[in-house]
Amino acid sequence: MYRAIKVDPQDSVHQQILWRQDPQLSVQQYEITRVCFGVASSPYHALRVIKQLTIDEGPKFPKAAEVLENDIYVDDVVTGASSISEACELREQLSNLLAAGGFELRKWSCSHPEVLEGLSLDLLENSHPMGDNQTLRVLGIQWDSKEDVFSYHVKPIIDVCVTKRQVLSQIARIFDLPGFLGPVIVWMKILMQRLWLMGLGWDEPLPDDLLAEWSSFISELPDLQMMKIPRYVLDTYVNPPELIGFADASSIALAAAVYIRVVCSDQRVLVNLIRAKTKVAPVKPVTIPRLELTACQLLASVVESLMPFRNRLNIQVMHMFSDSTVVLSWLKTPPHLLKTFVANRVVNILDRTDPHQWKHIRTDLNPADLGSRGCLPSQIVNHDLWWHGPAFLQESQDKWPHEDLPITLPPDEVPELKSPPHLTATATVNNEGVTLCGPKSICSKHTCFPYLHLL
Repeated sequence: MYRAIKVDPQDSVHQQILWRQDPQLSVQQYEITRVCFGVASSPYHALRVIKQLTIDEGPKFPKAAEVLENDIYVDDVVTGASSISEACELREQLSNLLAAGGFELRKWSCSHPEVLEGLSLDLLENSHPMGDNQTLRVLGIQWDSKEDVFSYHVKPIIDVCVTKRQVLSQIARIFDLPGFLGPVIVWMKILMQRLWLMGLGWDEPLPDDLLAEWSSFISELPDLQMMKIPRYVLDTYVNPPELIGFADASSIALAAAVYIRVVCSDQRVLVNLIRAKTKVAPVKPVTIPRLELTACQLLASVVESLMPFRNRLNIQVMHMFSDSTVVLSWLKTPPHLLKTFVANRVVNILDRTDPHQWKHIRTDLNPADLGSRGCLPSQIVNHDLWWHGPAFLQESQDKWPHEDLPITLPPDEVPELKSPPHLTATATVNNEGVTLCGPKSICSKHTCFPYLHLL
């Protein structure tokens, strides 16, 4: 993709390389006239050219233009259609639109072979063996186009990582854009944070207790290959799907998980995880309510990142859940009454969501609880709560649990409120016992009102 884009001559003069074919020859200077790999600005240049292409030629190919606006990740186009005929039309539009800019789409793959008919073999993606299946790599995830499922293939670098450097290297090898492996990855990051707090050097051996934990974890990594995550989660439906979000925090990590809930035309209810995000809690001590609030802010940002997805499916109904009554009370308190840390985050959350969308849930029903504590690979593979949310989501909304206790605190029990202002009055008394006005007082013929100060 990069090499198909020519750089303006005014800019290409700054892309110079020195080269000589033989040590005995003089050095020659060359100018790179195309977008170059390894330059920090190259990804922007590539996507900006694609955007300009959709502006210039997009009206001729409206469906392809929409895909290039929302479904492209650097040079990967990942999209779909409702039927084979629509997919074939989209394929033609994408090819023609990109050809207008001098680009050629390659490595085509589809869950239905009919869509690929007529393409030459050199334009098709070659699948890679993973066990007994042939899979393709899509944004770091293995995709089995025949079964139309996602999976992971995580192989340890070595059997036992014995230093902090090797632990970090193993963490960096796992690329999980949707966050499906959030609880597993945050477990590794929590361990890494513990190593940092111990002041362990990069090549010092791990302490025996942590080495035992890490070795047990590494031995379970191949279990992740047993997971099969369905790509298509919509089926046929009458009403638009709903988004269900969960947030949770502990003293060691924060987590947010978002599910899509689809009521099918035959009254079946499908609930599947579509996006998750986890973060390690800061080293500086923070109260649990503040961490819970930060987790809700994380959930709001994840929901906002799904805006193109929400617009495409016309999703209007969203439910957000937290097991913290303190946070739910903050979200229903005017921000100007809250202390700065809490007020800023409450405003950020309410800019992205509505207060009425936030509801309470018990901790044992909250799938984000798994992400806020971390887990081993063997624990997440068949963890139904993580992959499909709490069981009550399969029921109609009138059967969802309703708490007997209020989910918000009384106003006088809400923490982190600003102290109310105090009023004081100043006055002086002369030798005759007459009260005199202080500075800027308001006086009349028979009365003196001292100036009031706000502390």
